[in-house]
Amino acid sequence: MDQAPSTRWGIIFLILFAGSVGAAQLGKLPGALPDIRADLDISLVTAGWIISTFVMIGAICSVAAGMTGDRFGHHRILLWGIALVAVGSFAAAAAPDSASLIPSRIVEGLGYIAVISTGPALITREVADRHRAMAFGV
Repeated sequence: MDQAPSTRWGIIFLILFAGSVGAAQLGKLPGALPDIRADLDISLVTAGWIISTFVMIGAICSVAAGMTGDRFGHHRILLWGIALVAVGSFAAAAAPDSASLIPSRIVEGLGYIAVISTGPALITREVADRHRAMAFGV
């Protein structure tokens, strides 16, 4: 992996922002779940599946996402991940029922895993050795 001679903080903050937006997908649902349950007439069991689907994708696909980044390029997979998070979020916002909400969470989960599995490799390329601890600490 090439090491950056100087730290490119702008790129690092964009990568961190992408990770933060992806992580927001993980935490957005619990607070909104009572309203979603009321609007879509969803049972507690279905609500549990809607929340746990996102985490299950991470458990199942995280290693594959890292290997995909190694094979096809971390930058490309990060961009695809951002796109998947956006598509999944828009689909979830338009979901008329739980049958369409769960697949949208799967798409969001795949995007999230793509972003967080490729971000560290991209940060490593853009940071000078002397700033590595600070960049990963942020």
